[in-house]
Amino acid sequence: FNIPNPNMILITGLTVFTSLYGYGAGIASGLVMIVYSLFFFSTGNDFVSFTSQNLQKMFVIVLGVTLNVLFIGNLKKRQQEANEKLLDLNAMLQSSNDTLEEASATDTLTGVRNRFALSRDYDTFEGRHVHVMMLDLDNFKQLNDDYGHPVGDYVLKKLGGALQRAFGAQWCYRYGGDEFLVVRPDMAEKEFQAGLKLIKEELRQLILDDTVLPVHFSGGYVWGECELS
Repeated sequence: FNIPNPNMILITGLTVFTSLYGYGAGIASGLVMIVYSLFFFSTGNDFVSFTSQNLQKMFVIVLGVTLNVLFIGNLKKRQQEANEKLLDLNAMLQSSNDTLEEASATDTLTGVRNRFALSRDYDTFEGRHVHVMMLDLDNFKQLNDDYGHPVGDYVLKKLGGALQRAFGAQWCYRYGGDEFLVVRPDMAEKEFQAGLKLIKEELRQLILDDTVLPVHFSGGYVWGECELS
């Protein structure tokens, strides 16, 4: 096309495509440049006949193209590896953040969710039919005094586990001390009553050193559609 100094355009294309797409694009661009140079510098444009000076130019071109492809292709490869490492690190960071968030939303003693999780979950209940139940252990202070705080902690863990099995771990919260809250969406009244029965049966079977622990709870619940978070 009678372009002045077309080799500069070709080497610019070589650089751009190699930096964008790596070795494959660099090799393809390099071959185009070498083929054009063979045409341009050969005697009569026959691709095979060269003066000694033009043969030297071809040697320099082939060497230059090869070095360019290797150098820029290596930079592209290192960039891709760095991006992959960055993606892996971001995934690890996200996983760590998720783990940390879950830990901050979980009561360490009972394994149920805490009040922070409750406030965070408010929006998930909006517009849904829910059962909301508050319950606490009867005479829990007396239980601690008679059997010791480790036994009290054991009972709290058992109650937390029973609630999770009855209503689902996602919907159970430790509200404070021996108080627990259940906000269970999309459950029929019959199913909710069955969950309560399961909790009663599990707490009746708490045994310590062949002694059945006197564990009872009181609670109340309402149900209906949650209009606002």
